Order: sequence, then structure tokens, then C-alpha cells
Amino acid sequence: MDFIIRGKLEKNCNTADVLSKVDNYLLEDLDKCHVKYSTIINALDKLGSMLVTDSKLLMPELLEYGLSEEQAILTKKEAYSILNKESINRKVSREIGDKFGITKRISPNENIFERWQPLGVLGHVTSSNDALLPFFSSVEGLITGNINIIKPANNAEKIVMKLVELICEIEHELSPYYYVLPLSSKEKESLRTVFSFCDGIAVWGSDKAIDGVKSMVSSNTKIIQWGHRISIAYFTKDGVTKKALEDLCVDICINDQQACSSPQIVYFDTNDRQELISYAEKLYNALEIVSPQYIIGDISELSTAEITSVTLLEKMSEIMGDKKVFISPNNDFRIFVDYDNNLTASPLYRTVIVKPLVREDIVKTLRPYRTYMQSVALSCDLKDIVTLTDKLLKAGITRIKNPGSMLDGYIGEPHDGVYALSQYVKRVSIESSVLPKAMMSFSEITTQDSKPYCEGTPILHKKDFSHPDYQGQPGYILLKSGGSSGKPIYAPHKYEDAETTYITGGNAMFVAGLDPMKDICMNLFYSGYLYGGFISIYESLKYLGVTQLPMTAIDDLDSVVDEIINNNVNVLVGMPTYLMRLFDEQGERLIEYNNINKIFYAGEHFYPQQVELLKEKFGIKLIKSLVYGCNELGTIGYSCEFCNNNEHHLNCDSKYLEIIKMDCDEPAENGEVGRVIISSSDESLNIYRYEIGDLARLITEPCKCGRLTPRFELLGRYGDIFRYATNYINAKKIKDILYKESGYNGELQIILDCIDGIPKMTICVNNSLDITDIISILRENYYEIDEVIKSKIGNMFVKNCNKEDFILSEHGGKIRLVVDRRNINEK
Repeated sequence: MDFIIRGKLEKNCNTADVLSKVDNYLLEDLDKCHVKYSTIINALDKLGSMLVTDSKLLMPELLEYGLSEEQAILTKKEAYSILNKESINRKVSREIGDKFGITKRISPNENIFERWQPLGVLGHVTSSNDALLPFFSSVEGLITGNINIIKPANNAEKIVMKLVELICEIEHELSPYYYVLPLSSKEKESLRTVFSFCDGIAVWGSDKAIDGVKSMVSSNTKIIQWGHRISIAYFTKDGVTKKALEDLCVDICINDQQACSSPQIVYFDTNDRQELISYAEKLYNALEIVSPQYIIGDISELSTAEITSVTLLEKMSEIMGDKKVFISPNNDFRIFVDYDNNLTASPLYRTVIVKPLVREDIVKTLRPYRTYMQSVALSCDLKDIVTLTDKLLKAGITRIKNPGSMLDGYIGEPHDGVYALSQYVKRVSIESSVLPKAMMSFSEITTQDSKPYCEGTPILHKKDFSHPDYQGQPGYILLKSGGSSGKPIYAPHKYEDAETTYITGGNAMFVAGLDPMKDICMNLFYSGYLYGGFISIYESLKYLGVTQLPMTAIDDLDSVVDEIINNNVNVLVGMPTYLMRLFDEQGERLIEYNNINKIFYAGEHFYPQQVELLKEKFGIKLIKSLVYGCNELGTIGYSCEFCNNNEHHLNCDSKYLEIIKMDCDEPAENGEVGRVIISSSDESLNIYRYEIGDLARLITEPCKCGRLTPRFELLGRYGDIFRYATNYINAKKIKDILYKESGYNGELQIILDCIDGIPKMTICVNNSLDITDIISILRENYYEIDEVIKSKIGNMFVKNCNKEDFILSEHGGKIRLVVDRRNINEK
């Protein structure tokens, strides 16, 4: 017998020998293997694409199963609609919310962590009525992190074995997660052994099949029952229209009632026999139109015999006046009108039973069959929808559809009243006193993962950024980025991805020291050109449940302070430039208020002298970077209580960090200043090696907080470090020297020109600074500047400017620290 063991086909094996090895394999793999969710969905997405693009792939197996060529092609297309990355992400999001294995704090106010844990080993006992059912069942097990043992029905084993081989060839990491054991249901001892390996078993089939599995397992083994179900239609008099009838006929004919969601009985809201017969005649007329449009599938001799015998019995009852029978001239469909309202199974293959059922009797008539019912096609008037829906659901129906859409589904749809994925995981909790203070996720105590991109992936520069997946599709939020970087770009994010960013941002603020129970925050981020920051902070604060005032960075600073005082605000959240302006112009009122004790900032850096001023003059106790990120990528880093100004931990949940050299694309040495390159493992972003324009250095010393994620210090924008003649100059260092030596912490701008081949640096400051000795001060404290001037290979000038003379970024209104005119014609 042929088996698939650890994802590999093994031929002509002895069953006993195979099963003796499987138990040890499973123990070993459960202990050592850990596949990433992204690895799983990338492989499934690739398999789905292959099924569509390779016309020959899987066709022999599907044709041997009994599908026509047209049906086989349609089946492969439907497979991609299920296996593609977007569909799987939506399914996981809807059904269990988080991906398996992600351990997160359940609330900022509770030091308890939870996660979805796979059951472990998941068995799949599948029926024969769907060619791809065995594999699709295992996909649900795989995306919840389980090892899968599949016992397919005999006629589907070649299909599932082929698909398992393909997925394991695409991604070898998935091999330990797959076993296919096509054992006969008669091999009970072997099956008992297989089932003893399983923590849960998904059983697809009849009550007999489910009971058979239950008889072979211990009471502690979880059985997930996906049994046969009966579906119906319910029509009121107002719901009888030509369209509704023909749509219902599509549900009847499209696969000859072979699906659990196909209608077998049509109930009509009446207790009058003549009205019931009249309805059946209209349904017959609709079937005459619709049935010829769909090819009748092959009917087995056993099914043909059942249809014949049931039809003869119905005709005999008709003679007695107990029933009414409608049969098409070529016997391709038939309607049996039955005057009782009991739930009765149809012999299928376009055999419809029509029965009376007044709405008052729905619950008492159908409830006894609640464990067998699934879908109902409801056709009624708007005035009846609430009442009838309520009655049908109370009776046990789990799915209400329009006629014509009974066989349709959507990603993440409940199955037989439950979310399927929730059956394949368990919710576990973790509580420990050794975890770092204010930790939100176990990703904070893990090291940076392997590269999420292939070797040779080029660096993506900001000017080349685009988002090819977005083409005016619905469901996106468009965030404008640019600021000090010049020309804006738009970063489209799906709402679910944006929600992840907001949650991560809220977590970052909590880690940095925000107290959701006590603090009152004012959001002072810009809501104009830089609206992405304002929205993100608003949503992050909302996630934490903290009281907030979404004020935005308005020019009327008197009104801002009025709102601060009137609402007892103690936390300001905004950009340093705006916040410094607020404290500069409204200093007296804020000193008198004396209740601002925390500042969280993003988008720019606070310089040490500004931090010192705010703490000494205004009594601010905590000044922290709330989050480091960008519109294109979301949250990149966060600060813990031990992070100094501009230091951050990497958000290892979804980001991978590289720091590369200033003048080439090689990795920077430990502690060396370099360019920040970020890759995002967020499934729908697909942004790898993105140069966001910032400079940083890795901090090699362990953080006192205990977190193990990479830690880095931001050192300004890439343009803040520039070549001046032969030397590299850091604009931040110039600003620090001016504060330390002259006490200056006002506006600063460096303009670079090249006149007659000689580099020229002009340092612009406001009118409060006496510029007489500034060049001498800089030469004394910055060796590289002194070397250039002394060697006469560069010129330096300092000038006072009015506020309106400083050059601002095109979008956002920030003063550009470095304006490089050497290679562009900038006015």
C-alpha cells in the first residue's frame, strides 16, 4: 500500500511497519518543528496559483475521480479562491482573530497572556462526495498549526496524495505536517492505532461514519463532527416570484442536490392543499426552464433504483389522494407534493419534495430535526423577514440564504453553526512574574527572526516606492507620506492591516509608560498633510481605552491650552516641533497649570537640550518616543522604560531590521551609524528591504528591561549626515554644539551649495543668537569642519534669519534641517 509519511510518498509499504514509526515521528516533530504562519500561506497561495496556471496539473486525478473536464477546470479555479493568501488571511481573521502561536497580553490592565495553541495532531476522516474535501480539511488543520493525518475516502486518495506531495515540494518545511494513510474502514485495528495518535479528529460523513470513529477512540479525543445535513427552502405567498422560483431551481440543479446546502424540501406557508399544488405547479414550470441549462451528472445504479422505487410509491399514494406527483417528460426532474409537514429526505438528483408549513408551526415542526438541518433559502416580503428568520434560527437552521445562492459561501463563513478553525485550536493562558514590565507580546522576548525575503532582493528606495496591489480597490485607507522627505507618496493599507498597526501603536505607548486607567491624553498630531499620524494615534489611544481629546495641531494655541486646563489633561502626544512651539508661546499658562507630566512624541526627534528644558522648567517627568514607524510600514519600533531618547526596540511581530553602511549596501559594523532598511512580514504589504531615509546604530548592550529584541538608536534622517568636501558631517552634532557652547536651541537649517567647484555650507539660525563667534566655536568642537576650512577645500557661513525665511518641507510644514542644493536647481 502507498502512504505519505512526513510529506513524502512511500510505495508498497507494510501498514504495521509504517504505523510503528509514525508515533515516534509525531513526538519528534511536535517537539522540534515550528512552522511560521507566513510560510504556510505563501506555500498554499503558490499551490493555488499552480493549479490555475498549469492546465494539466491534477487533471488526470480529477477525471479519474469522475469529474468532466469542465467540472475539473472549475474545481481547480475554486481551489485557488480558497487557497490564495488573501482568502486565508481573511478566514483566520474572522474565525479566530489571531494567528496560532502568537502570545499576547489580554489587557493592558491584566498581566496575563493568552494564545491560540494547535490541538497538536489532527486526524481527518473524509467522505467521498467532494474531490478536494480531504485536502481542504487538512488546510484548515495546517493554518492552525496542526500536524495532519488524512484518511481519505477510497475514490479521493489519489487527489489528496498528489496535492500533499505538491505542497511539500513547494515548501519542505511543511513535510512534517502531513501524513496520508488511505486505510480501509474495515482495517479497524490499524485505524485504532492511527486515531490514538490524534488529539482531535475531523469526521466528514454520515452518522454511521461518525459513530464508527467514536467507537475506536478514547473519550478524551476531541471529535469534530461535520455530518451530513439537510437543507430546505421556505416560501411565503409574497415570496413567490418568477425570479425566486428560477433561482431556487438553480440551487436544485447546479450539482444535482449533492451538497449538504442543496434544497431537498420546499416548504410553502399555507395549510390549503390547492394553494400548495398551485405553488408546486409554478415550481415545476421554473424547473422546466432551468433544468435543461445544467448537465445531469452520472447517477449510480443504487441511486437510480432508489429514485424509481420512491417515485412508484409516491404515485401509489397519489392514486389514494394523499399526494401529488409531477414528473418531467424525460424524467430529468420530479416534484412530490406531500400534505404533511414532517422533514423528509429526498432521493436527490433533482427530486424535490413540496410540503405545507404555516409560520406558526415552524419551530415545533422543525426543531426535532435540529441536529440535521443546515441551510434554508428564504423567500418572503420585507415585513416578514425578522419574524421568519427568528423562527427558523430557533428551529435549528444555521444558515439563511437567498434562493439561488444556497451553494455559495464566503471566506470565514461559519460551518454548521461554528467557526471551523476554532475547533482545531485551544485557548491557553500564561502568567509569570519573570516577564518584563509592561510586556505586551512574547515577540518582545525573542530575537530577530530569519530574513523574510529571498537572497538578492534589492533595496527599495523611497522614490521607487509603489503599491502594485492597490488599484482603486475598496477596503483601503490611503495614508500620505512625505513630510521632510519632499514629494509625497501614498501608502494604501487594508483596514485590517491598519488595525494591526493601531494595536501595535497602543501597545508601544503602554510599554513607554502610558497609564490607561489614570491618564488623560491630548492628541496634537497634524491632521492635514500628515493625517496618517493623527489617525494612528487616535486609534491607538482608543485601543488602550484611555481618555483622549483629538485636538490636532491647530494654530490657535490659546484654545489648545484652554482645552488642556478645562479637561485636566496630563499627557500630550504630538510632534516635537509643535510641542516646543506650544511650550514656548504658552509657557506661563502651562507653568501655572503644572499638570502636564508626560509627553509622547513621534515624527521627529527631541534633542537633549529640549528634553532638559521641558523637565526643568515645566516639570515634565516622562518624555518618550511613543512609537517609531512610517505610513508605508506601520509600527517599526517602541521604547521601554530604560530606552534613552531616540532609542527603540524593534517590533519583531512583523518587522525585520538591517542597518547598512552610509556609502555602500554592505551591513554596518556593530555600533556603526548606517542607513535603516526595514522589511515587513505583514502578509498583505509585501514590502522588503525598504530604505525609509533614517539613520541609526545598533545597540549591542542588553537592555535592562529584559527584552531580547534588537535595540537601535535613531540618529536623524539620511540627509542629516552629509559630505562636506572630503568629510562626513552630522547636522545633529552641529545643533548639539550650538546648545552646549552657546545655549542655543532655536531653529536651525543647513544649506549646502557648491560655488565655482568649492563646497559651501550656510548655517541659518534665528535672530536670538549672536553669530559673531559661531564659526570659531564649531571649528573648535568639530574636527571634521575645522579640517575642511583649514585645508581651504570648503567655505562656511552663518546668518540670522526671520522665521518665515526658513525653508519648509513641501508637505507638513516642518523646517528642513538640511537643504542640499549641490545637485539640484532648488529655489
